[in-house]
Amino acid sequence: MFSSQPQVYVTCEYVCLRLIARRKVNFKPFLKNPGGSEDAWNQNSNSQLHRARVVGGQFKLGGPSSRAGYQYDRCCWPASRRLGWSLASFVASHETATQEQASIWLPFELSLHEVQGQLRAEVINGTERIPVTARLNAQGGLSLDMPHYASRIVLRPASLSQRGTAELSGVWTKRRGGGAEANVRCRAARSQPHSSEQVTPVDATDRSAYMGRWSVRFDDSDDPAVAVFQALGDGDGVQGTFMTTTGDYRFLAGRVTTEGLELSCFDGAHAFLFRARLTADQSTTEASSNESSQTRRLQGDFWSGNWYHTRWSAVADPAAELPDGFEQTTAVDDVSLEELRFPDLGGELQPVWSPDEAGRITLIEVFGSWCPNCHDEASYLGELQEKYGDELNIVGLAFELTGEFERDAAQVRRYVERFEIRYPVLVAGLSDKARATEQFPVLDRVRSFPTTLFVDRTGDIRAIYTGFSGPATGPAHTRLRSQFEALIDRLLAE
Repeated sequence: MFSSQPQVYVTCEYVCLRLIARRKVNFKPFLKNPGGSEDAWNQNSNSQLHRARVVGGQFKLGGPSSRAGYQYDRCCWPASRRLGWSLASFVASHETATQEQASIWLPFELSLHEVQGQLRAEVINGTERIPVTARLNAQGGLSLDMPHYASRIVLRPASLSQRGTAELSGVWTKRRGGGAEANVRCRAARSQPHSSEQVTPVDATDRSAYMGRWSVRFDDSDDPAVAVFQALGDGDGVQGTFMTTTGDYRFLAGRVTTEGLELSCFDGAHAFLFRARLTADQSTTEASSNESSQTRRLQGDFWSGNWYHTRWSAVADPAAELPDGFEQTTAVDDVSLEELRFPDLGGELQPVWSPDEAGRITLIEVFGSWCPNCHDEASYLGELQEKYGDELNIVGLAFELTGEFERDAAQVRRYVERFEIRYPVLVAGLSDKARATEQFPVLDRVRSFPTTLFVDRTGDIRAIYTGFSGPATGPAHTRLRSQFEALIDRLLAE
């Protein structure tokens, strides 16, 4: 489909990062004299950002100051300057012209500014903004920490790129299943995020061919999916998401070019990249001007990090819908919630439900702290707790990545702290769905994280919802909230 297809399976790791200082701050850059001791810092009296260059793999600063040429080790960038960084991974340890031309970039933005002497950052995926801990590290680079996903990007000074700009290089690491660690090598350069392929933006008329609602099939799954794409700003911008029977792909953003549609998302847990083109028998012009006589079709690729790839296809379908999430999973009659016990975060065994809760409605969330859709639902569960107060009991059952209690409990604590969760959370087992089904046999099968159980005052499971449609799904999220609350109100009224 694309000219770089032979390299696609390895270069799908590529991530673009643009750092933008949005607030004006008053600070002075710090320089370190290479001949001095570790604490021999010299404060530059000039508040302008110096011109940077790379010598021998390290940043050097030059500019109006008499201290020009000192080794760069730490600097607070003035917000009056816009810093554009492209962050990408390379498969080989040495960049070559061939690799540069074959790169597949996965772009996202990061807003970076200083507040009371500390860096603050937000990852931006279209209309979504995710706070990220940012700090200047000891190597003179930048560290971005996402502890709620056991995820981190660490960058350090590298060398001049082929475009002649100073670069940072490093690694994005995150914990995956079984406690294994994924590593994606990264490169950052002062430039706007861009695709390395030579592509030309399209006008708004051509972009419209990709907009709307689509019925989607992924090659490695029999389950249906629905995609919704919308225009983002003027020109070639696009935002949207994919909805599946287990959840959604959250906030995707990108553009349409002559090469087709490209959407991506980075949230610390996932790095998603979707690409697609209208099928060969249908041009963009035909699709936008003759929709009534010709069905729009897409063929594309999907990558998740550097560990997963599949193909997908789609047909334009304004009526496309997913199966009802309340009809996917059923309760096993001969297993009682009262019989099931799991350790709390302190290691003490607690029942999932007990007669002490009789008289209250209970929601049980089957989740994983590693799961962005679960984070979306956790935020909503907090709202429900505020709305219903003591009438509603909520219990979280965490299925985690390592199977080591102390390690998993520590990660769940970060999740609890992030959402200021006040309801009990128990560590129920491993995130593998087959193992989770064994560990939580009250369900015929654990199909999705999250899965939500609605339990009446007597401890009977009255409804089960598989998956979660988060804020990125727009109307689907609004509809699901209404369904959840209508069900809670009905159970309370009994």
